[in-house]
Formats: sequence, structure tokens, C-alpha cells
Amino acid sequence: MKKGGILFSVGISKFSSTTWALSTYGNGNEFLDDPIYFNMIQNELISGVYIRTKEYSNFITQAYFHTPRELQEELEVVGFKTIQKHAIEGIIWFTPFFNEHWKDEEKRNILLKILNQTDTEESLMGMSPHFMIVSKKV
Repeated sequence: MKKGGILFSVGISKFSSTTWALSTYGNGNEFLDDPIYFNMIQNELISGVYIRTKEYSNFITQAYFHTPRELQEELEVVGFKTIQKHAIEGIIWFTPFFNEHWKDEEKRNILLKILNQTDTEESLMGMSPHFMIVSKKV
């Protein structure tokens, strides 16, 4: 990429599998009680490495899950300067009855207002399943 070029990088949070499992735990979702799933998320939390097991063949195959800071540091090492960071789903994704609330314009506006006020807050960014870093080649 040429100097001054803009790069949009998207990462999967290393906390995404855990926060998803916690958000629905006991609500028809008992993944945390499954030692295979629990070991998988433990590995993600410790190392960021995700490797699909045969028991979860419908999940993605293999990936490295980041924290927003880790991805930013990787980009800086290869010559990019961060311009902006944003949580994509933000903290609103685990709202109970999210899909129903999203259909209601008034409730959707409330959720969007919260998202707009929190999507760049670094201390919350890892709670979003995905995040984006906009950077410039220096």
C-alpha cells in the first residue's frame, strides 16, 4: 500500500465466544457446561487462538481472535497509524430481546443512541464481537 493509503481492518474479539455464551447461558444454551466448548473458550481467552473442534463443525474453522489493542499494535508494527477505532456491534448486541427491540423504531433509536455514545470507548470495545480499526500507511 502506498504511503497515505487508508486501511480498514476488522477483528474478532477474543472475548466474543465467551460473551455470547454468557449472554444466553441457561436460556436454552448450555455451552458453558460442555467441557469441549469450555476448553475452546479458555484457549481463546488465554492465547486468542481459535481452532474448531469436530463437535462444533458448524463454527468457523480456525482464526486468531484479538483484543482491539493487539490488532492496533500489529498494524503499527507494519507501518500504519491508527485514525479511528470502532466497536461494530458494540455493547448493545447482548440486549435481551434485541431482535424484537430492533423492530420497534423508538427502541431501535434508544439502542443506536447508546451505540453511538459507546462504540469508540476503548474500555468497552472488546465486548463487541467485532471491531474495526481505520489506519493510514505512514
